[in-house]
Amino acid sequence: MRESEARRVRLIGCGCKSRFGRDTARGRAGELTVETGEAIRAYRCPFGGDHWHVGHVPTMETVAEVAAAIRFFATGYEGD
Repeated sequence: MRESEARRVRLIGCGCKSRFGRDTARGRAGELTVETGEAIRAYRCPFGGDHWHVGHVPTMETVAEVAAAIRFFATGYEGD
């Protein structure tokens, strides 16, 4: 993953999302699940920091992208 792609994934995964404390995120996720009927979850930000986000359960493709971005920022590794 290149730096520009890693930055894009981090921006989408954290920078553009609302940040909450754990309890607030859990409460909001429950409210949204009831309102929408969809599986909305609270999750700790995978990019670090002491905050949580609220959203849909990610696809395996999204999980792989986030993992590659985390690896890039942790090591500077630009593998496949």
